[in-house]
Amino acid sequence: SHGSHEYHLETLNNIRTAMKNLNTTVGILQDISGPKVRVGDLKEQFELLRGDLITFLKDEIVGYKKSDGHYVVSINYPDILNKVKIDEYIYLYDGTIRAKVIQIEGEVQARIENNGTLSSRKGVNFPNTVIDINVITKKDEIDIAWGVENKIDYFAISFVQNGNDIKRARELLNGYKGKLIAKIEKFDAVENIDE
Repeated sequence: SHGSHEYHLETLNNIRTAMKNLNTTVGILQDISGPKVRVGDLKEQFELLRGDLITFLKDEIVGYKKSDGHYVVSINYPDILNKVKIDEYIYLYDGTIRAKVIQIEGEVQARIENNGTLSSRKGVNFPNTVIDINVITKKDEIDIAWGVENKIDYFAISFVQNGNDIKRARELLNGYKGKLIAKIEKFDAVENIDE
């Protein structure tokens, strides 16, 4: 999911050459990145402390410090904010900062539960929230097609929510017999594991 197709093709060719030279077989996995939910740009990085408040706005803004201990940000998938519930968690900076939702009317507000530094464009995760978005992006479709063309063995699908996400990925293989791996990264995926 990171890097160019040209770079990955070079790596793939190196692996296949090594397999041939060593007379062995190695399964090759392609990690399909899925949607990347991120905070928007910030005027400056935030030194968040336990107990601080962070407000998530649906409009795209440059994040700012509203007052001591209160910060305001936007995210690139604002519709998710309509699905958040009180007491759910929001993880910032790829999981290093945890915030608990305390308000959802008008705007989403959460209380920071551990210290951390937040800067522009860092990842945001909503592990408790059923977000119901298409987990296979246009980029993922292109990446899967590349994987099929290059006979990748395994495709790891990110942020799978239910069986429909895997069915969609299977359709994109267009009959190619590559194996699919559902990356279980959210609670709703666990609840729907039997699908």
